[in-house]
Amino acid sequence: MSTSSALINQTQTSGDLTAGLATLGKVSFTLLFIIAFILLCAWLIRRFGSGYLPVAGSAIRIVASANVGPKEKVMIVDLLDKRLAIGVTAQQITLLTESEIPADAEQMNTNTQPASPGFSQLLRRSLQRNKPEE
Repeated sequence: MSTSSALINQTQTSGDLTAGLATLGKVSFTLLFIIAFILLCAWLIRRFGSGYLPVAGSAIRIVASANVGPKEKVMIVDLLDKRLAIGVTAQQITLLTESEIPADAEQMNTNTQPASPGFSQLLRRSLQRNKPEE
């Protein structure tokens, strides 16, 4: 009887060890998959760009941009008191035309709302909607 109970205990111990190793393998694989996914997303953002983010206090402002090819685009840029239309390729940047910034350009930029609300506006609305009435 003691031999069979020792054998049962040994079998249970090895089963627990196997289950523990299987769980550790699953967790390790999941962690590696998540890290690989994050690295892939970072590479995609670097490769295809996340758009042009305006820099506060910068004298350069990108007004509009349109892709005309895989690596070519036409951009409208405000630089100091000039509005420039430039062609951008992988090898060079070419000035297409130059003019004065229209007087109503600042007014249009400050009065227009983005087509979709920003994250802060969505969060504010959500918090106001879920606020309990007192």
